[in-house]
Amino acid sequence: MEAVFHPTNDFSALTWAEIDLGALAHNYRELRRVTAPSAVMMAVVKADGYGHGASQVARVALENGADLLAVARMDEAVRLREAGLSAPILLFGHSLPAYVDILASQDIRAALNSLEGARSISAEAVRCKKTINAHIKVDTGMGRLGLLADEIAVQSLSGEQFKHAINDILTITALPGIEVE
Repeated sequence: MEAVFHPTNDFSALTWAEIDLGALAHNYRELRRVTAPSAVMMAVVKADGYGHGASQVARVALENGADLLAVARMDEAVRLREAGLSAPILLFGHSLPAYVDILASQDIRAALNSLEGARSISAEAVRCKKTINAHIKVDTGMGRLGLLADEIAVQSLSGEQFKHAINDILTITALPGIEVE
């Protein structure tokens, strides 16, 4: 068992977690084994890998079946790049137009959660002559970020609401400077 001890500056913490990297590797291999070959597996390593060391956990995940990484903040994505990780990274958090250059140059994908935000990113990408990769975030009921934030399920949408939601998604996919994955 290879355990990870990730030091923290929070000396008030009375609990800790020991991560068995061998078990983590095994779990990713098992997930890969039982999922369809075409399934894409994302390792979420936000908050420094939930306090376990983002770059170390990310490496193990990628070496054992994960296809891409996800983080909450831009600084987390940049730290993974600085650690030498080249896998695609999805930025869950809000992507600002000011991030366009680094999104494009560092191969970091934006999660677009509103038509207005997507238009702002698109305008900046066009201005910078860049194309960014993006995912469209759809709220599926948690009431957090994403298109359809107030509609809990697509089935509950009226005809006009459904048309509006689909129109927003189609509009985002057609914006210049954005390649939706």
